[in-house]
Amino acid sequence: MVWDGDDTNKKDNLAFAKYVEGYKTVYFLNNWNWTTPKYNYMGVTLDMKYVKQEGTYKTYSFTVPNFVTEFKVLGNSEESVNITSVTDGATYCMYYTNNQKQFVECIKLYLKPNSNWTQSSAWFSARIWNNDGDAWFKMNSAGNGYYYCYVPQGYSNVIFCRMNSANTSTYTWDNVWNQTSDLTFSASSNCYTITGSSWSYGSGTWSTK
Repeated sequence: MVWDGDDTNKKDNLAFAKYVEGYKTVYFLNNWNWTTPKYNYMGVTLDMKYVKQEGTYKTYSFTVPNFVTEFKVLGNSEESVNITSVTDGATYCMYYTNNQKQFVECIKLYLKPNSNWTQSSAWFSARIWNNDGDAWFKMNSAGNGYYYCYVPQGYSNVIFCRMNSANTSTYTWDNVWNQTSDLTFSASSNCYTITGSSWSYGSGTWSTK
């Protein structure tokens, strides 16, 4: 890699470096609804690339050269703490804890509703919470009767909700038709199946998916 020392050519130099050194592709679930998510490394700020709508939030992607040891993500006058490590192909999101804006890998959370829950064109959401607060996530079809959403690591409590089909964008308890009990999930217990014919607060089992 040849660096010419001219800041005006940094973007070209970094693009060349990605080609020569290799890079990691990172996906960002824009759970803080930044207008134009960006990332910065080695003094260069670049726009992330829009990928798709992921339920409640938009997903973006960007690439980081393998030789980069530190970078940040930013948007709407906010920025993360320094990021020193990412996993190629993984999905990340923002998480506020210990007075820090952290860029954390997400857990993919699954729900398999029973036949009662799928009636009347219902849709599904996950409400997660911990000592730092709570958040709602719309769940997307994963095929074969499963639904999923990405949630930040650092949360472990969830209530799955069957939502009113007449209102597909309101996340309040008034818009909930049915719900599970308070549940606890982890990366190794990330798929919840509602068993039997229950409506609210019924039985279910966790598995790994």
